[in-house]
Amino acid sequence: MTMRFKAIIFLLFSLHSLVSFCQPSFGIRGGTNTNGIKNSTRSYINSISVGYHFGVYAKIPTSNNTSVKTELVFTKRGSKDVDLNYLEIPILFSFTPIKSLDLDFGGNIAIKILSTTDYIDTYRGFDFGLCSGLTFRLNERIMFVSRYFHGLSSIKTIDYNNNPDPLINVNVPLIDLYNRSFQLSLGYKIK
Repeated sequence: MTMRFKAIIFLLFSLHSLVSFCQPSFGIRGGTNTNGIKNSTRSYINSISVGYHFGVYAKIPTSNNTSVKTELVFTKRGSKDVDLNYLEIPILFSFTPIKSLDLDFGGNIAIKILSTTDYIDTYRGFDFGLCSGLTFRLNERIMFVSRYFHGLSSIKTIDYNNNPDPLINVNVPLIDLYNRSFQLSLGYKIK
C-alpha cells in the first residue's frame, strides 16, 4: 500500500472514531437575511435588500462547553439591483457559556451558483468572510440563530476610469465590493 492510501485510511478511521465518540447532532435551519454590498470606501452601494437562506447543519462537540458547527446553506445576498445566490459552507467554533446559549465565530466559504442583475454579470464566483453570532435554544429541538457575515474577499472590482457614465465623477480609479449580511433563523434539531 502507498503512503497516501495509508494516510487516507488513518484519517477515515480517525474521523469515524471522533464522530462515534462525540455524538454529533444534525438539523435544519432557515430564515431571512438583511443584505448589503459595501465598497472599499466603506459606503453601501444601491440599497439594503432582504433575502433568505435555508440549509442543514452538523454540530460536533469537542468538550463540555465547546463544539464545531458546519453547515451547507443556500443564501440569497446582494442589494436592490443585484441578486447573488450562494451555496455556503460556514465552519464555526462554538462556545456554550450557559445551557441554552451558543456564541459562534468562524469562517464562511461561498460559491456563487446564480446571479441576476440589470447589468452584465461580472461578480466573482467565490466569496470568503468571517461570521459571528448567537444561537439560543428554546428547548432540545428548536433554536433561534442570529448571525452577521462580513465579507473579506472582493466580489467585484469597479474601474471608474473605464466607466462610460459621465455622471460618475470620483477620484478613486478602482473600488472593490464586499458582501455584508445579517441573518435571523429558526432551526430544528433532527438528531
